[in-house]
Amino acid sequence: MIDPALDLDATDACPLGERCENCDASTDLDVATAGTPVGVYCLTLCGTCADVGTVPEPGGWSRAVSRVLEHCEHLGIDADQMAADLRRE
Repeated sequence: MIDPALDLDATDACPLGERCENCDASTDLDVATAGTPVGVYCLTLCGTCADVGTVPEPGGWSRAVSRVLEHCEHLGIDADQMAADLRRE
């Protein structure tokens, strides 16, 4: 069953990294989400990169899958639930 309240962009339970994953800045950091063909993943970005919309590639297909599965854990869902929600959109 699909949860209509599911928000794949929720980041409340996602860890905040020590540096921006795009430019390596160490200040004004926040957790953001990005989409890939295999799903949504979370990452740490500085305010400048977030405002510009600059998101680094996750690092190949295997890394993308790994990051999506990690984000599923943060959301308390499994990959099937994420896939069902993405299909619904």
